[in-house]
Amino acid sequence: MPWEHVSDQEAMQVKYIGVRGWLLFFYILAALNFLGSLYDLIYPDPDQLAALGGNAGMLLAINLFFIALQLPFLALTPLWHPLMPSLTIACTWIHTVALVALIAGLGEASVYMYAGERSPEAAAAVITIALVVTIVISALWTWYLLCSKRVNVTFRNRVHDWEEVVRSRGRQPRAALR
Repeated sequence: MPWEHVSDQEAMQVKYIGVRGWLLFFYILAALNFLGSLYDLIYPDPDQLAALGGNAGMLLAINLFFIALQLPFLALTPLWHPLMPSLTIACTWIHTVALVALIAGLGEASVYMYAGERSPEAAAAVITIALVVTIVISALWTWYLLCSKRVNVTFRNRVHDWEEVVRSRGRQPRAALR
C-alpha cells in the first residue's frame, strides 16, 4: 500500500504524530552519544592520539567532523522539520563511510591501538566485527527512517494506512461503510 500525503491538520489527527515511542528512544540515545562525543573532544583518548602519530589537530578535526554529523538529527527532530529523515540518512552513511575509511587508513595502527592485552589478530577481528556491526546498524537506522509510520507522519505528512487518512478526514473507513 503506497504512502498517502495528508495536510498538516490531517497529520495532527493521526495517532503516530510526534516524537514518541522508538523515535524518542533513538533521540535519547543520540543525545547521550553526542555528549560522549563532546567528552571525547575535551578529553581525547591517548590510544587514539597515539594511532594518529600524536597529531592532536587531526584527532580534533575527526571528532568535530563526527559531532557535526550528529547535529541534523538532534536539531531537526524537535522541530519536526521535513528535512530531518533525509539529512539524518545522509549523515549516517557519511559517518559510516568515514569511519570505515579512517580505520582502513590507519591500518596496523588501529589494530595495535585496540590490541591492549589481545593479540593483533584478535584485535583485527574485533575491529572487523565492529565495522560490520556499524554498517548493519546504519542499514537498520536507514530502514527505520524510511519505513516508520511515526517518522513519515511527523516529518513528511505521509500516512501508510489508508484507514488513518480516512479517519483524519473525518469520514468512515470504507470497510465500515458496508
